[in-house]
Amino acid sequence: MASAEYTIVKDHPESVHAGGSFTVEIRVEYDGSDDATATLKDKLDGEAEVSGISAGGEVVGCSQGVLKRRCVIWDLAFEPGSRKNLRYTVKPDSAGGYYSAAAILNDDKGTIAVSNAFSIPVYCVEDGVCGEGEDFRNCDDCRTGSADGFCDLEEDGRVDPDCERFSDPDDTTTTTVKEETTTTVKTVRESSTTTTLEFEGEEGLLSRMIGFLRGLLGL
Repeated sequence: MASAEYTIVKDHPESVHAGGSFTVEIRVEYDGSDDATATLKDKLDGEAEVSGISAGGEVVGCSQGVLKRRCVIWDLAFEPGSRKNLRYTVKPDSAGGYYSAAAILNDDKGTIAVSNAFSIPVYCVEDGVCGEGEDFRNCDDCRTGSADGFCDLEEDGRVDPDCERFSDPDDTTTTTVKEETTTTVKTVRESSTTTTLEFEGEEGLLSRMIGFLRGLLGL
């Protein structure tokens, strides 16, 4: 999209494979009659790794409310008829897809301009290996219960190492702990009962002995 003075276009590849990277190129053309300064922000999707940012750019937090987001940001200076070529490289954090929202430019005159947005598929590498950026949700190479960064909660006879303790239906630790606790309580109770009976037995014997002595002494 374009404002009266700016044209912003984001170029990108058609697709990428999990574990791979791609480059986003942003062209900004300024047709204003006066010099201008502006800030351009481009939001990142998820926890994607970013590298190769063109001069003057950096990754900053740009959260919206409770949503934790990151942006690549540049501070730019324009002369009439000038053009800026910006770029950065993205490595998606998982297979499935990568969405790039429209980049937003704000200048010192109050002008706001936005670029195009895009979405590209991030394909699984079908090589029989559950590799980087792949998991049970999007790759047939990743079986349930595997260490793929995703807790699948499937009953498959394997405890998923990505699940929190006790959350996987195959995690029998919960049953074991309960059984051990029950056994411990039962043992304590039986031990307590035995001690009580022994005490009562000794006390009764002592009482009878005292009675016998009193009888002998005529008390």
